[in-house]
Amino acid sequence: MRYHAAHIAVAAQEFSAEQTIALSSKEVQDVPSQADCTKCKIGALTIYAPTFENSPATVCALRTQVAQFRAHQTIQRAGEVPTRAYTLFKGWACRAVHFHDGRRQILSFLVPGDTICIENIWVDNYRVPFTVRSLTDVTLCAFQPKDLLAIVDSHETQQRTFSRHIQRVIHHAERRLVDIGRRRAIARIARLVLDIHSTLRERGLAEADELDFPLRQEDIADALGVTTAHVNRTLLSLRRRGLLDIRQGKARLLNLAELKAIGANE
Repeated sequence: MRYHAAHIAVAAQEFSAEQTIALSSKEVQDVPSQADCTKCKIGALTIYAPTFENSPATVCALRTQVAQFRAHQTIQRAGEVPTRAYTLFKGWACRAVHFHDGRRQILSFLVPGDTICIENIWVDNYRVPFTVRSLTDVTLCAFQPKDLLAIVDSHETQQRTFSRHIQRVIHHAERRLVDIGRRRAIARIARLVLDIHSTLRERGLAEADELDFPLRQEDIADALGVTTAHVNRTLLSLRRRGLLDIRQGKARLLNLAELKAIGANE
């Protein structure tokens, strides 16, 4: 099997003893604090939503940076102890484990409103066991981990919101584990698309039957434990059956009920 050259390059960086953890200035661009938190629609979708809704200025005052990464750039590397906690404001990213030979396993996809590395908020000196990379151009809001911890632990409503978010993360990870271990490829793909669609719909970022979908076939393959060729054949079959059409960065759910049936029964 051939692996994408970019994956091999990422793996080589991660396993190089001489690698520096510092982000290259060519990879990330600091943006002046031009983003007005009072007009932000993403704050209400985050782990600190109750605090943001009551006082956007509180969150804005704690933000240390607004950063932009180009597509397919490393945001955090495996082995790094993050000094910042990021909220994904715009774009898509993924968490993945890279192997020496260029293989990778995508653990999860990140969309606007998600926290890039939620573990380092409450675990001191947390050494990230995965790499976070942008899938599209992304914009991130950066905070000190201790400041986000203070926010999410500030009152009961905020604590419940944070707990629900953690439960959702665990639930999605367990669903994906079952999918990879026991479901056919067609069900894995259907459930992945449906899960992403459900998340984006809850956040007001998708239509009833259409969503932004910038994932490449190799991204889907590396998330679901199948080959890119198998993904290609399966997507073609779903399109011919009038169930799902993915092209040009969009996914159209042509028959939502049948897709759900495939996800549940295959």
